[in-house]
Amino acid sequence: MLFSLIKLPDEPIVIIKSDVDLDYYLQHGPTIRQRVLRITEGTGFPLYILVDLSLTDVSFVDILMWLDAQADKPSELVYHPDICVCLVGPQPMLGVAARKIKERLNLELPWYPNLDAGLADVRATLSQDNDPPADRE
Repeated sequence: MLFSLIKLPDEPIVIIKSDVDLDYYLQHGPTIRQRVLRITEGTGFPLYILVDLSLTDVSFVDILMWLDAQADKPSELVYHPDICVCLVGPQPMLGVAARKIKERLNLELPWYPNLDAGLADVRATLSQDNDPPADRE
């Protein structure tokens, strides 16, 4: 599969399903980000991106490498003030990733154990108000 992008109809939600390893992402990240921006053009904000890593083996080394990559070339999706990127997957290491991202980059990337939980929370947030995702500053 590598990765697939799904823009949910009539909702400001994109699901990225991925089974790629970190090396692939680091090489092709800009292409993935451009595809996300292209399919969400005209969607408006806030925008929620759920990155489903359920089929990906995430290690602590992967987390550190991704953090270093963000220091070198930050992702415009992760740092955009009106986009909320969420991690999805049952791996406990994703919880570690969310904490390390908060500690090192001061970014909130919510972590959900499965796609249903992530979608339910995002939809609940959207139904409460149309305020942008958490302030990233």
